[in-house]
Amino acid sequence: MERIEIHNSKSLFNLNKELYAIADKFSIKTYDGFDVGNVDKTKGIERDTYVVLEEFRSNDFEKDGSPFLVIANSAFDNFPHKTEFSNFIEITSNYTIEDTSKMPNEIEYAELDELDVFIENNLNQNGIKSYYVGRTTFGGKRKIYFVTNDKDGANGLMDFLKENGNKRAFEFKIIEDAKWNLYEEIKVKLNKK
Repeated sequence: MERIEIHNSKSLFNLNKELYAIADKFSIKTYDGFDVGNVDKTKGIERDTYVVLEEFRSNDFEKDGSPFLVIANSAFDNFPHKTEFSNFIEITSNYTIEDTSKMPNEIEYAELDELDVFIENNLNQNGIKSYYVGRTTFGGKRKIYFVTNDKDGANGLMDFLKENGNKRAFEFKIIEDAKWNLYEEIKVKLNKK
């Protein structure tokens, strides 16, 4: 049997459950799922090349006598749209150094992490195509990095969130970086010993 249908992963999973149920109902012993392919047999399955896998890596090392923490998505190594997404949003939020660890306390860690999510959610909800690149924590500053192809939209939203958001105070700048040098600098930190 062959049918032409368009599916996503959820609808394909549900269809497979349905077909297994039909095979059970009619005692069909040889049903083993189905094949998926392009309608045009000479072509492969089209995929969304704008989807970035999540391959987060982290590292910590000492810099100038203080701990330096970095977390970043290294999957951008294979992202084919770097020239289109050449605007990095760098968000900086200060934290108080209270003890010898020179890191944020538990409350500030939670607030800093909430700031990441708050900004990412607002970018998504306002239709600003962006990707979360990663963050660094060092010397009283958390720096969060996103990349976008909508510099003007991101700039307007970030200005609005800075003035009207109900999260931690932050500063931001948008860095045009067509060669993705900033990402490469973050990757160096991921590999630093």
